[in-house]
Amino acid sequence: NGIHPIVLKTTNAGSSWFEQITPQRDSSDFFFRSVFFTDISTGFVAVCNNANINIGRILKTTNGGNTWTICPLPFDRHMTTVYFINTSTGFASGSQYIYKTTNAGVSWSAQMLISGYLFEIHFSDVNTGYVVGNSGSILKTTNGGNNWDYLNSGTGQNLSGLTFINANTGIAVGGNSGNSQNLILRTTDAGNNWAVIPYTSSTCLLWSVRFVNPSTGWI
Repeated sequence: NGIHPIVLKTTNAGSSWFEQITPQRDSSDFFFRSVFFTDISTGFVAVCNNANINIGRILKTTNGGNTWTICPLPFDRHMTTVYFINTSTGFASGSQYIYKTTNAGVSWSAQMLISGYLFEIHFSDVNTGYVVGNSGSILKTTNGGNNWDYLNSGTGQNLSGLTFINANTGIAVGGNSGNSQNLILRTTDAGNNWAVIPYTSSTCLLWSVRFVNPSTGWI
């Protein structure tokens, strides 16, 4: 169908972009969901398969994206998110599993089996992390991903985006898959309670949230 997943790179703060070649470039069966770089050279991309949830990838580059390799995974599943807390330790997830690496993606171990999908991971420090997913799923770890516990989000809607401004204050976004209602949740007590932030200007689905300082952010 002429549609292929691509990675684009900029070296001038986004004024222009150029394509980089990846192992899945020539296949319309795949699409890319998440990108994370630990430094100027080393980065990762989470990859899904269009038709089969049992096929997924994590791509890695060590030369700024000039070449990419496929990381080995203990189970082959859709991958939707990848996040590193330092140059060595990172987490990835998607369908059914949360994975962890302690050697910069050379190998990954399955930390937890879940039901459904998880869409974004964020750590507020080296031990405390969160991940959000479908049907209002929010999980939290306080020991660097060794154990994960479900939090009460107060919603059954899908949650697709997540960030923490500091140790206590976080924002999760999402909405129904039919685009009929969007959702913004906010916690000020490290995820124990989540309040709905009213937003009625649009009914579009919300996918991602980022803050540049404690006050200013975008969804």
